[in-house]
Amino acid sequence: MRTYSTASFVPVRPWAVFTADFPDDCVEDNGEIVRFGGRNVAEAVRELLRGLGCDVDQPRYAGERGWEFGARRSGRRFWCQVTSFHPQFLLYFEDDPPVQAPEGHHGLAEAFDATLRRDGRFHDLLWYSEGFVPGVDPGGVGNESPFAPTGARAARRRMTRVQQVLLVAAWLAICALYYAFKEWLPGW
Repeated sequence: MRTYSTASFVPVRPWAVFTADFPDDCVEDNGEIVRFGGRNVAEAVRELLRGLGCDVDQPRYAGERGWEFGARRSGRRFWCQVTSFHPQFLLYFEDDPPVQAPEGHHGLAEAFDATLRRDGRFHDLLWYSEGFVPGVDPGGVGNESPFAPTGARAARRRMTRVQQVLLVAAWLAICALYYAFKEWLPGW
């Protein structure tokens, strides 16, 4: 689901990747994962949202996806999911736009980002767009802002994961062809 932050429709990057100062709470039995970790981080995120005036549900275990919970503020619903790759974590934060947002108001995402950055337990926070594939190296496309750039220039800069893979594959194919045929290409 695509999320927007204001009436001017600035897209919100819903994925956050960060490291956190929490112990690994994954439960293993004979080397096999019985319960995936991240509950302690989900609880901390829940408390931060409560501090922002949200009514927040208890985290629910979601298997290998980690922990998820809903939140409400001013009649709007939000949804969070925390996935642990201890000490790194993924956070999916779905922030739908307020119906009557004043100019410059970016909903809960703006306050939530600032709160995470002020909290000393969260580090190296970067936000990723909807096309982000969890568990795959994001390739440096993260941003310190949860708001995606808009306009034609930003659209030209954005590449989907498929476009990135195709670009790398094309470059590797060109290099392979060059080395395969370089003895037949004098002067190259």
